[in-house]
Amino acid sequence: MLCRVYFFVWLSALAFQEWLLLTSGYSAVRYALPLHLCSYCACLGAACMLIPRLRGKLWARRFIAALGMPAALAAMLFPALLPTDFPLASAASFYAVHLLLFFCPLVLRRERAAAFARARLYSALYSLPLVIGAYAVNTIFSANYLFLSALPEQLEFLSFIPQPARPIVLFAVFSALCFMPLPKRILSV
Repeated sequence: MLCRVYFFVWLSALAFQEWLLLTSGYSAVRYALPLHLCSYCACLGAACMLIPRLRGKLWARRFIAALGMPAALAAMLFPALLPTDFPLASAASFYAVHLLLFFCPLVLRRERAAAFARARLYSALYSLPLVIGAYAVNTIFSANYLFLSALPEQLEFLSFIPQPARPIVLFAVFSALCFMPLPKRILSV
């Protein structure tokens, strides 16, 4: 029951955030696709909340815990908000989505026996389509998903990484985070 309530609250916050972007004139392809790490993790987390079989998969919980929690925290500490017609509502939905993402692994906790090494590998490989997809959409539509095309002001200290190498470096960082040890209480009961 808790997972279904969490899912509908999260889905409402995501839909409201997307609606604000679209009504403020932002293109759906350039700004509203789930190709940022937080929205990618949010879609996986929402699917886990709704589909009990997926909820029990250790690789999915590990991916959300290893990448979603730090990404949500980073997004809340260094927000890259787009100016909209409703700035307060936009900020509220932004922080709501990211807070829900941050606490998602704790809601998904379940006892489940699985091979941790296999779960780490699957969660690392799950980030590959995100990086490739974001790079392709950025190239075709001049978008800036995962900040691969241009860094926001808050991340200018990363400008030493050459632009063509950013997708490779980003996938390496995602993979390293997926193989990082996590507290067992986040992954299971």
